[in-house]
Amino acid sequence: MKNIRAYIVGNVRYFLYYKIPRLMRFYIKDQVEWRIEIMNSKCYENGSCVQCGCRTTHLQMANKSCDKPCYPPIMSFSKWKDFIKGQKVEIKGVGWEYTITEVKGVVRHKIYKNGELAHIKQINKNNG
Repeated sequence: MKNIRAYIVGNVRYFLYYKIPRLMRFYIKDQVEWRIEIMNSKCYENGSCVQCGCRTTHLQMANKSCDKPCYPPIMSFSKWKDFIKGQKVEIKGVGWEYTITEVKGVVRHKIYKNGELAHIKQINKNNG
């Protein structure tokens, strides 16, 4: 049932995001855009998650987190605000943290799940 609900939510948000974005809550839209930016590049290029096979960017629009995990579940406004500032947030008993650093044009996003590095994404701003 969880995956069915996630599939439906992902597809509805996908439609709204590309057709009627003003109907999406701004903090949900922010999280979707952030998830797309930091997701595994191979998943984005393939059009589906390398772990579960779900379509991208539909998967990034669902409430659940990626199975890898590249990012946490969709958060409430207050948790999202804290998380993006680098504060630890707890979602269903799981602690999530986020750091972002930039050195010499390389932006490094790190996601921690229960204190362990779960995902890292480097983006070279000089080369796109």
